[in-house]
Amino acid sequence: MIVVITGSNGFSALYLAKFIKESNLAKLIFGIDVSNENKNNFVDEYFALNEYGAFSESLTTISENVRFFHLGGLLGHRPLTTLIESNVLWTSRFIDSASRIKNLQCFVNIGSSAEYGRQDMGILSEDLVPNPITNNGISKHLQTQLVLAAAKFSKARAICTRTFNLIGPGLNQNLVVGKMVKEFKQVRDGFKDKIELGRMDSKRDFIDVRDAVKAYWLLSEKAPGGEIFNVASGRSIEIRELYRICTNIFSFSPEIDQKITAPLGLDVDYQYADISKLKKNIAFDCFYSIEVTLRDMIDTLESS
Repeated sequence: MIVVITGSNGFSALYLAKFIKESNLAKLIFGIDVSNENKNNFVDEYFALNEYGAFSESLTTISENVRFFHLGGLLGHRPLTTLIESNVLWTSRFIDSASRIKNLQCFVNIGSSAEYGRQDMGILSEDLVPNPITNNGISKHLQTQLVLAAAKFSKARAICTRTFNLIGPGLNQNLVVGKMVKEFKQVRDGFKDKIELGRMDSKRDFIDVRDAVKAYWLLSEKAPGGEIFNVASGRSIEIRELYRICTNIFSFSPEIDQKITAPLGLDVDYQYADISKLKKNIAFDCFYSIEVTLRDMIDTLESS
């Protein structure tokens, strides 16, 4: 078995490659990312995007079975044209490369809960019509539709996820949970007087990245092609509750400077996933509780 991972230096890809290697699930892992530097110690053959031609050519020489995981792309509040270039046009190139693999078992495309956008329903199921309200959500929705359309002309299974809010050790400290953990430590160590947060009452569905990547692998093994799957915990939790858990772990309650706001119109009050389809197809259940994840994030930060 050979595994291909795009965006191989990213947060999720690091954990996916680690899971595959430590579980002895593949002989080799091919990775591709923007940088000329491979930061993923679990990737065996690495290519930068400017080596795309060599990357694509190398895939045609593989005779073993291949699973292709597309995790590459951009996130955040960026111009739509930038996100289309990264999340849609590059996806079309990777689909083309994957189509040339002789024994391609599946193409797993990692999408985002941002594709749902603003919905009237409290719980988000895969059959809802997407209503993205951010440029990122729009680009990821287009990416998903591209993959599903291309799958109709391919013998390989194409599986799309809508992954909810990832957390875990090494999370980007610009994201709300990574920022919260970092600033708790900074206040404790005397570098700040208070932590800066936005809304405390918003609710999100958080899933540990280690659970998410296991779900990706199980989907690659068991899921039918041409389908979308929510990858999430199926539980909604308030930012205020995350703050409370951190106060228990750190044993103090820092003052909150609540001045961070989302761009106008680009925030939703709550979001959580219906994961019944995921459970039905891969018997999925989260292993990591929110408390364990936060403790692991704090331990990793302390040791860095």
